[in-house]
Amino acid sequence: MLSAKPCLHRLHLFLVRDLHSSSLHSPWLFIVDILPFLETISQIRKLREIHACMIVSGLVNDPFAASQLISSPALSDISYAFSMFRRIPEPNLFIWNTMIRKCHDPDDHFAIPSPLLLYKEMLQVGTRPNDHTFVYLLKSLTTQQQIREGEEVHTFVVKFGSAGSQFVSSVLVGFYVACGFLESGHRVFDEMLHHGLVLWTAIIRGYLCANRPKDAVRLFLDMQKEGLVPDAVALAVVISACGQMGVLDTAKGLHGFVIKSGVKFDPYINSGLLCMYGDCGHLDLALAAFSCAKVGALDMGIWVHAYAEKNFMNTDGSLDPALIDLYAKCGRVERAIQVFERVPREDLFSWTSIICGLAMHGHAKDALDFFSRMMEEGIQPDDVTLVGVLTACSHSGLREHGYQYFHSMEKVYNIIPKIEHYGCMVDLLGRLGHLREAYDLIMRMPMKPNSVIWGSLLSSCKVHKNVKFGEVAAERMLELEPDDLWVRIMLSNIYAEACLWDQVMKLRKEMKEKGMTKMPGCSTIEVDVVVHEFLVGDGVHDKNCCM
Repeated sequence: MLSAKPCLHRLHLFLVRDLHSSSLHSPWLFIVDILPFLETISQIRKLREIHACMIVSGLVNDPFAASQLISSPALSDISYAFSMFRRIPEPNLFIWNTMIRKCHDPDDHFAIPSPLLLYKEMLQVGTRPNDHTFVYLLKSLTTQQQIREGEEVHTFVVKFGSAGSQFVSSVLVGFYVACGFLESGHRVFDEMLHHGLVLWTAIIRGYLCANRPKDAVRLFLDMQKEGLVPDAVALAVVISACGQMGVLDTAKGLHGFVIKSGVKFDPYINSGLLCMYGDCGHLDLALAAFSCAKVGALDMGIWVHAYAEKNFMNTDGSLDPALIDLYAKCGRVERAIQVFERVPREDLFSWTSIICGLAMHGHAKDALDFFSRMMEEGIQPDDVTLVGVLTACSHSGLREHGYQYFHSMEKVYNIIPKIEHYGCMVDLLGRLGHLREAYDLIMRMPMKPNSVIWGSLLSSCKVHKNVKFGEVAAERMLELEPDDLWVRIMLSNIYAEACLWDQVMKLRKEMKEKGMTKMPGCSTIEVDVVVHEFLVGDGVHDKNCCM
């Protein structure tokens, strides 16, 4: 996209050529070559320069060129726009509609007529309105809540055949509701032969705005009976209605419907569901519903936290453990600690959340310090707490500490180690390169090793370029999951590091014969409280763009 400066330079060259030439084609070259740049201009000064050039060239009298100029996003000065409008000899419908839209607030400009007066002037010169005309008119009247003028426009809507437009009728419904005449809005709805999704959403929103949430929900159910599938906008409206009702069972039922509908969760649906549960007095369910910590939706979690504090919904501290878990898993350990410090010390879940969160993000020393504090306060750990402790040891390479905590589980805390605890120890030993020791530990496990255990050993073998144990781990994994492509890729990389090219070619041939292809990497990112998922080379995401 070119800037306004090159545009004006090209415009200047054109005018110099045009003023010294009798060419009749130059104005059309101007329209094709220069006017598209009007959409890129944001400064009124530059727009005035182009306007001046158009006056000099006489192009300002061309209806199309004038319409492009008057609809420029840079033209926010209504007085200047109206002055420009009055100098157009024969405005087309697009220009009239643009001015009706721009003159929505004439109170500050005594010389500028209201949108309705402009509309009547347009009729006098013989220009026929379209659906856009009535939409702009009604929106301006909705702001002012001018019921008499709106009813007059309603008669014009019927006269010019726009009463059958879903969009015009939906704006009419909104107008009557805003003016406090819900029944009139419902009559507009009833007069339509076919009720589209836009019109259904408008009438449902009307009842919501009129503080009649039960009727709004009833209409939503009627809409479903007619076979219409709601979109995100309609769902957001009915979610708000359920929040106004404050009935938990209804809220849960609607939440289930939203999930089953397959509609993509957007910020409006997300915020609506959170408010709905909050209005029902169950913000804990809001936190549970947006399992926020698990998807890393930090902004949404912060919103929940602020909502709870603002509405005094966490005075007993019942949400603190979940908030600690949220902040810790999202990497905001400092905020997790801030919340933790105000939690009653007998809460095991809070201790476990802060320890696991710190361990997960590499704060091993802090995690172990919190575990020591927990012991000093007489809080008995559970198996999840010990997973966090062993993870901290693993991420920091604390072999002796890891063994100490691992062996104390059964002796001191009366907790029998599970496969997750053995997995932490295998990961710890593997990271340090003690592959034989890790393998021996696997062989001594009282339970059968799963693919996670063997996968941990295989990853360590790749890091430390150990072919022997890498082959063993890969073989055992393929016994459990014969079609696992990742195992073959890892083993192929281990062979490549050892320059065992025959083995590499053998594995690649096997993968090719089996039709195995590597799945692209996947990552998630949160934008405007929506978590988006992207694949490597993803070109199909609806937010995909080329930089």
